[in-house]
Amino acid sequence: MSYPVGRLLRVVLPADEPRPDQDLRLLAVEIFEDGVMVRYAKRGGTAGPESPEEAALMRNGVTLSDDVGTRYEVRGGSAAGDDQVAHGLWAYAPPPPPEARRLTALTWQGPVDFHVID
Repeated sequence: MSYPVGRLLRVVLPADEPRPDQDLRLLAVEIFEDGVMVRYAKRGGTAGPESPEEAALMRNGVTLSDDVGTRYEVRGGSAAGDDQVAHGLWAYAPPPPPEARRLTALTWQGPVDFHVID
């Protein structure tokens, strides 16, 4: 597994505020020359997933897509925390193409959009 190591091009926040009932909050997407990182915080920390869907997502990462059909592949991930909250990231390749306007991360709680244009 490899993480983006190229120059950081942009940090993008979610298009909408998270709902208060969401245990998983996607904090930002970091776009690098050679890939993408999705940063998150998870309430309940490292206590473990509560459903099979949550377990699969925490192990394999969110499903990342864009509005031009790019296929993103998970390159790795990491997390740290305690029984209250965990923080982590998932890394993907390739980086979004210049014509992409929106990234969408699909979680067990639903989609989260990131607008990658100004």
